[in-house]
Amino acid sequence: MTPTLTGLGEGLCAGTLSPRISAALVIGLLATLGLALARRAAHVTARKQLEVQFVHRAQTLAFLSEYFASRKIKVLDVHFRAENHPDGSRYINVYTLCVPRCTSCAEIVGALRENPNILNAVVRDA
Repeated sequence: MTPTLTGLGEGLCAGTLSPRISAALVIGLLATLGLALARRAAHVTARKQLEVQFVHRAQTLAFLSEYFASRKIKVLDVHFRAENHPDGSRYINVYTLCVPRCTSCAEIVGALRENPNILNAVVRDA
């Protein structure tokens, strides 16, 4: 006869299972709970690349720094270049970011595009 999960639980509570099976069930349960708690407690971050095209360099860089700090987004690296256009200089920064689990890419792009100095923002996996 094959034991069922209900039968194992009843046997565990009644003390009729062998000590080895009881110990294995308890250890398995504790390991599962421990892993679930560790996953919740661990601060999981994702690495993303963010390309931002903008004008008015000083104002926009101040805005970006403030935005990253307020969202606890850590800047790991930044590559930048400037391009000349008939309507003025255009700046392009490519950031490598550590983004907290609670922050979505859509949220980042949406918030950045609300700034009138930012012409485009695109997020990619790093």
